[in-house]
Amino acid sequence: MNYNFENNILEINNQRIELNDEIKEVIEFDGILVIRTDYFESTTNENIYGINIYGKIEWQIKKMTKLTHNGIEYNGISEPYTSIMKLTEKTLKLINWDSTNFEIYAKTGEIKTNPMLSRIGKRSW
Repeated sequence: MNYNFENNILEINNQRIELNDEIKEVIEFDGILVIRTDYFESTTNENIYGINIYGKIEWQIKKMTKLTHNGIEYNGISEPYTSIMKLTEKTLKLINWDSTNFEIYAKTGEIKTNPMLSRIGKRSW
């Protein structure tokens, strides 16, 4: 797959897509690019996108206002994502501003692991 990006413009297979925020990271998977836009000046906390080879946004990470673990409800994710990391050919890890991290499926953006697991045993400031 041929792609390049500059500022908020992604060019992929001769298609050009303009995002609201500057592109900071791109990870290639089979048939999809996972994009993380700038977290410091982001217009959204949900700053992770899956874009197909035709330049169409297939998904944006969902807003998570509440998280649950063992039947207890906790505050959700209210900060933008600061890093993405490819784990396998199908999954990646998202890390946000407060160090919450979890895995998702690259093709769909569906959550694989519970974000609350990364918070267990940490101070909740």
